[in-house]
Amino acid sequence: MELMFDLCLVSTPPHYDHPWWVDNILYQFDRINIKPDNVHVIRNPVHSKYWNKLAVFDLCKDDRQYLFLDLDTIIVKDNVLDWLSNDLSILFNWWNSWPATTSVNSSVMSWRGDYSYIYKQYLEDEEFYTTTCFHDDLYLGKYFSKDLKLIQDRSCAYSYYWRKKSAMKIEYDSTFVLLNSGVWNMFKKEWKDYILHPIPDKVLEKVHARFKTTNS
Repeated sequence: MELMFDLCLVSTPPHYDHPWWVDNILYQFDRINIKPDNVHVIRNPVHSKYWNKLAVFDLCKDDRQYLFLDLDTIIVKDNVLDWLSNDLSILFNWWNSWPATTSVNSSVMSWRGDYSYIYKQYLEDEEFYTTTCFHDDLYLGKYFSKDLKLIQDRSCAYSYYWRKKSAMKIEYDSTFVLLNSGVWNMFKKEWKDYILHPIPDKVLEKVHARFKTTNS
């Protein structure tokens, strides 16, 4: 019997509020003929920057299987179901140096059930956690390391950060390919067969303005 799951996404301003970002993720699943049972999208920002991501734990807390993906996930392959987990499973941040950063990367997360206490703790002192942790990854790694199962298998996700550091040719063997802050590269020729077309001008304009790149 095929595993069933709900997909969780965060599509908030200023960078990922255009509907195309969510449509593009759904297109990735259409390409591999896998359809989530439900799609939960947070569109109205309550917090600044990355912190809206924590709200998915409050939105998605029923006794169901959940998969969260950042919207800069450029490739999703057909073995995506292999990474579904009952435990709260989060990527091991193998492409960055840590502890200068953190061992946790929340670009891909999977869980079943209620982990809303992670978000509730943040709400208890939002200013403190935002100031001291800077990023939701740091918050998760610092305060909930015992609750997390780190996905250390590199076949789960490939990060564009690694390509920039190693000058290696892109690897397509991973289930997920993440562009992280190199998101402008998703519009280059090498990715054209993987993303949803047409790409709205407003999406391109915002990406190029954000990273001061050209339209080439």
